[in-house]
Amino acid sequence: MTTYIFDFDDTLFDNAKFKKDIFKILKNNKLTKEQILTSYLSVRHDYNFENHIEYIKNNHIKINHKNIKKEFQNINLIDYLFKHTQETLNEIKKDNNLILITYGNIKFQKEKIKKTKIHQFFKKELIFITNTNKIDILKQIPNLEKSYFLNDKEEENIKIQKEFKKIKVIKIDKKNNIKKAIEKIKKEEK
Repeated sequence: MTTYIFDFDDTLFDNAKFKKDIFKILKNNKLTKEQILTSYLSVRHDYNFENHIEYIKNNHIKINHKNIKKEFQNINLIDYLFKHTQETLNEIKKDNNLILITYGNIKFQKEKIKKTKIHQFFKKELIFITNTNKIDILKQIPNLEKSYFLNDKEEENIKIQKEFKKIKVIKIDKKNNIKKAIEKIKKEEK
């Protein structure tokens, strides 16, 4: 049995598209480009809709906060899963261990996991959300022989590969999505 460890943002979930749509909502509600960038950058390490709206309110940006909140709440998060995510996870979940490790605001990451319905592919005890780092989570998981870590962040991948020699780290990007990565792994294992 193979263990696949997945990052969430920018591996399974198109965070760039999500951010672009958030910025569009803010622009349509009369925030300037500078206000949009400043507000986002100020809350991005603990991002959720409430923190973003609160920052805008606290910095005297005069706009309709309730309208932004309503538009944020109407975002359908499942639309941000990359094209082959559900199909690929469904295909491999039967015969493999699937682990999800994600970094960010705990409450918001839980909401994204729930609303994208991605949790259905992972055992509840194998979904990890952290606001510190993924290495600490990986240290808590036993039996990581024959494991693959699929993640988009190069710097993090290098650290994980150094720390865990038994885990093969695979960089995910637009050219190498999870479907292609899994197909390549399966060919190598034959």
